[in-house]
Amino acid sequence: MASPPEGIAGKAGASDGSRARKGVVIRDIEQLQRKKQAMRAAGRDTVQVIADFDRTLTKFAVNGKPGQSCHMLLNLGHPELEERGRQLTAKYLPLETDPHLPYEEKFKYMVEWWTAAHELLLESGITRADVSQSVAAANTAFRDGFSDTLALLEAHGVPLLIFSAGLADVIEELLHQQLPRSFSNVRVVSNRMQFDESGRLVAFPGRIIHVLNKNEHSLELAAAEEQAASTSDDGKEFVRNVEQGSATQVLTMAKKGDNNSSDTVTHGTITAAEEVAEVRSRTNVILLGDHLGDLGMSEGVSISNQIAVGFLNHDAERQLELYTQAFDVVVLDDGPMDVVIEQLKDIFS
Repeated sequence: MASPPEGIAGKAGASDGSRARKGVVIRDIEQLQRKKQAMRAAGRDTVQVIADFDRTLTKFAVNGKPGQSCHMLLNLGHPELEERGRQLTAKYLPLETDPHLPYEEKFKYMVEWWTAAHELLLESGITRADVSQSVAAANTAFRDGFSDTLALLEAHGVPLLIFSAGLADVIEELLHQQLPRSFSNVRVVSNRMQFDESGRLVAFPGRIIHVLNKNEHSLELAAAEEQAASTSDDGKEFVRNVEQGSATQVLTMAKKGDNNSSDTVTHGTITAAEEVAEVRSRTNVILLGDHLGDLGMSEGVSISNQIAVGFLNHDAERQLELYTQAFDVVVLDDGPMDVVIEQLKDIFS
């Protein structure tokens, strides 16, 4: 990682309640203080954390190499399929990052990319066991302090809502394998894999979640899909449909199985509509992302206050000004979750 540009440490002054450190930039300390005071006054039951997953909750670099994303870490077992995956990235990544490409056209290309990537996974014949093995062997790790962040949020009854254009099953398996215990306050909204009775991947049901639509509007889609799928008053039919993969944009309670349990994720017994209502009522948002586009994840929420924390993992010299204009707090050099924890403690104090 490149060293922070000169003077960055001095910008993160101690007057906001946090200690100054190298690698953190706070855009406007007084404004940040006002936002935290407003959140504190409103109460923790109005607060939620919305986060991107890849390279936001996970590290940008692991063991001196680029960390693998949800899609990248899956071992397809076929070199030719993996090469086709690289070709897709070479074709579509420049389109994703092209600032001059109209949104409607870019949206169409992202659907094409995700559809093609999912078709490769289906063609590979990957199984549920392969997902678990791929995660175990992956060059992927959560940021230092992530588990402490979850524990702090859980202790205060604050949910973490993960929006990802990746794969829900991979995210849940990473939570299961890498966290020290279960956390009941984590919800995952991502693309869900459907497996047959033998454990083989057979479908990606529902609407595709990609980089341009992974926001809180997905919650409304979840509620709509529930209404269409549920046939019982107690919601058990909907839970069963979700477990079978018939609803993709679902809010799942990511719970690591206790002891040696293989039950990685337990779906909440409350309905998606009830989850939507809860999230909508939490109008004070801590948003975590590593791209400027992640700022759109809170669309659909009537926001009273938002503190946006951006993880600028690389190319700080070129992008720092853009990030400091967009985010309240910028973490450089693939840094830990420390500054997030400090802001939360201030709000909960």
